[in-house]
Amino acid sequence: MKANKIISIFLSLVMICSATFSFVSCDINVNEPYEDSTENKTNSISDDTTEDTTTDIDEETSEEVSEETSEKISEETSEKSDPDTTEETSDETTEESTTEKIPTASDPDDENKSKGLRYSVNEDGVSCTITGKGTCKDADIYVPKYIDGYAVTAIGSLAFVYNAMNSITIPEGVTTIGFSAFKKCSNVVSINIPSSVTFIGDYAFSECTALENIVLPNGITSIGKEAFSNCTSLANIVIPNSVNSIGDSAFYCCVGLTSIVIPEKITIIGKNLFTSCVFLESVTITNNVTSIGALAFYDCASLESITIPGSVTKIDDGAFYACYKLKDIYFEGTVEAWNAIDLHSRWKDTDFTSTTIHCIDGDVTY
Repeated sequence: MKANKIISIFLSLVMICSATFSFVSCDINVNEPYEDSTENKTNSISDDTTEDTTTDIDEETSEEVSEETSEKISEETSEKSDPDTTEETSDETTEESTTEKIPTASDPDDENKSKGLRYSVNEDGVSCTITGKGTCKDADIYVPKYIDGYAVTAIGSLAFVYNAMNSITIPEGVTTIGFSAFKKCSNVVSINIPSSVTFIGDYAFSECTALENIVLPNGITSIGKEAFSNCTSLANIVIPNSVNSIGDSAFYCCVGLTSIVIPEKITIIGKNLFTSCVFLESVTITNNVTSIGALAFYDCASLESITIPGSVTKIDDGAFYACYKLKDIYFEGTVEAWNAIDLHSRWKDTDFTSTTIHCIDGDVTY
């Protein structure tokens, strides 16, 4: 009986231990999969979040890059299509095109004109200025209307100075004859000046001692200082009424001149204008002249009479000095007006001759 009780107790202990072991085993089996599942789930969530975040960042970066690229392309396109930029580019292209363009103008008559003349291209790119004789050997110079396609518009300063040529013909289209252009061309007998010329520079024909005749066309407005000085063979010259300015000494020592008419636009007869024109016998001064400059007619030894308009208000120092034959001056004004003229004390000499001023209302004698 006692043995059975002991066996019963032992079996109960065994069952309790078995049950306890089973519970622990079950608890372990349950917890391990739960922990794995949690870890896996966490990893899965983390991976998904990271992937989503990365995708979002990539998408945002891509969008920003795309927007920047689009803006840059838009700006470049805008700059290219900007009207101002286009206009500037067009202007530059046009300017370059104009500069590079070589003129092709010509004149059939130029085939018979002088060759080898030196020239320089003017700023306009289509015309030129004759600057020298160059390789031309002609004694009679015929300046062409065009050289290498460039229109000849000027004879430059010193272009033919000291050249031993006999004549020169300047073509229509030339507007300017420069400083000393033909100075001391001592063999030149004739020069043909076209109607297009408006300006004759200082000393342009000075000391052309063989020059006998020259025609100044209507259209010239200015004759420079000493332009024809010492042209000792010049017997006749007509100054057109278009001239409004004549420089000092322009006809100084033109000993061959016998008569001269001052054009109507001239208001001042300059200093030494006709000094030592010793054979000058007749001078006509028009009504717009107000002043006769110093030594203007000094040593005009053949001048016997002259008419001075009533518009004159000043006669300067030596204006008629050494005009030994000048006996009569006809003043187109009153005695009072003559006496009101600003006369230099030595406007004429009184040592050898007496001069009578014939006014419209009486005479004044010096």
